[in-house]
Amino acid sequence: MSYRHILVPTDGGAPARRATAVAVALARALGARLTSVYVVPEGVPTLFSGDKLYGSGVLGPRTLARSPWRAITRTATAHGCDLIVMGTRGVRGMAALGSQTLKTVANSRVPVLVCG
Repeated sequence: MSYRHILVPTDGGAPARRATAVAVALARALGARLTSVYVVPEGVPTLFSGDKLYGSGVLGPRTLARSPWRAITRTATAHGCDLIVMGTRGVRGMAALGSQTLKTVANSRVPVLVCG
């Protein structure tokens, strides 16, 4: 399968930065479009305000959400993305997945690539 539109959600942390680097490389290799969204739970202090350019050259809006995994899956659907690339803490096994990553994998209709 060839992916044409990749979504990479980020919260600004190291796992998300690694996933962004993977998503950028994959998009370049496939000639795919790349969309990024900065998603954090409501009430969490953020480092960014408004749209920001991430280190890998990906521009994305900031979204505050009560359920980040829902915002991620809805964004993928709304933008017609056919792959989501997300980061995780790098520990092995299902326990390694953060709660939002696990919920996204469990509930997304779009395939999810998890990067450690």
